[in-house]
Amino acid sequence: MRTFLLAAPLVLLSVPAHAMGPNQMPTAEQREARLEQALDVAKATEDQRSSIRIFVEDTMPTLEGYHDEGTLLRQEMREVFLEPTVDRSAVEDLRVDAVDLFDRATSTLLDLFVDIANVLTVEQRS
Repeated sequence: MRTFLLAAPLVLLSVPAHAMGPNQMPTAEQREARLEQALDVAKATEDQRSSIRIFVEDTMPTLEGYHDEGTLLRQEMREVFLEPTVDRSAVEDLRVDAVDLFDRATSTLLDLFVDIANVLTVEQRS
């Protein structure tokens, strides 16, 4: 649980901020500031900061792709529900796609969290 609590601020680096709206991602500057704050709290060394930044930078394109997929899924769902008759099978297909997207996104995030946790000491993670 403690590892997750330290890594939790990193979630903000990759998922849409609710206050920003469902289709907006934090800017690169906002993500960097949040990462810097989390690294400061952990008292990460320069070597640790460098390693963690590499993990985050390597993961961001995948997470941004998931964000774009989610935007498209929401648009498709909206279109289905604006038809005169809502196609139940189309809605189900979109639901299945959304569950798959969620599974891929959470798996990617947890992989990132594990990579970061393994760079930090137990004390830093607590």
